Amino acid sequence: MIAPINSIKKRYVQPTLKGQVTLPVSIRRKLGIDPNTLLNVTVDQGRIIFEPVVNNPLEPERWETVVDFTQISSNGIKLADLQNRLSQWTKSKKRSKN
Repeated sequence: MIAPINSIKKRYVQPTLKGQVTLPVSIRRKLGIDPNTLLNVTVDQGRIIFEPVVNNPLEPERWETVVDFTQISSNGIKLADLQNRLSQWTKSKKRSKN
């Protein structure tokens, strides 16, 4: 569950020489931001606003089907089978990156 914005404490960060900033881990966790999250950056009345993009168009594989639930029998799927399919999918993604 993502915490309400107003419950996040103020944090200070300092830009690097290249203008990069690190979002504190407490803020990333509360907003559900991970390394695959695309952020929209805008400036409004002198404020820099970072907003997570809900449907990241740059990462379609994030929504790739790991298990086709339409092909599962009426008895369901065993947890071990689901874990095995997820493991195979993860290995195939690692191979395709190399």
